[in-house]
Amino acid sequence: MPYAIECYLDEKSSEIIRNIWTQLELNHINTDKGVKPHVSLMIYEEIPIENFKEKLLEFSKNIKPINILLSSLGLFCINSPVLFLSPVVSHDLLELHSFFNNFFKEYKDHAWQYYLPGKWVPHCTLALDITWDDVKKAMEICKKITLPLQVTLNRIGILEFRPNKQLVEYGFL
Repeated sequence: MPYAIECYLDEKSSEIIRNIWTQLELNHINTDKGVKPHVSLMIYEEIPIENFKEKLLEFSKNIKPINILLSSLGLFCINSPVLFLSPVVSHDLLELHSFFNNFFKEYKDHAWQYYLPGKWVPHCTLALDITWDDVKKAMEICKKITLPLQVTLNRIGILEFRPNKQLVEYGFL
């Protein structure tokens, strides 16, 4: 079962994202139910979860909250498109990702390739597994978002997915 390592948005920003999800759901557009607003650092296909949880707690104690700007609306153009808010890729965000990858390097062979350094596209998912017909409708809803949106990444956790199940969540420093 895959595991997503997610950095969670502060509560005020999370409320904005949850409101967008509600608007999308009211228009029958699929959102990722059972998750918190986040930016994923990594996805692993399989890991020794109990050991990983302990190491993630240690990692969280070395990280300060990071302010990022969600500045644009993006789309992964795949069979089932994914609509997202894209952050400005700042030094702090890249440093967090790099530190994470170095800290957890023994798990690299289990990582999804799209999340490795040099391939990672940080994003905050708004809608996923949608049809191409729903993309236009979703864009109409999402174009009302006032950008840029200043958010703080202040927690990290592990989400086991499909079905979604939050395993742990740790605050930063």
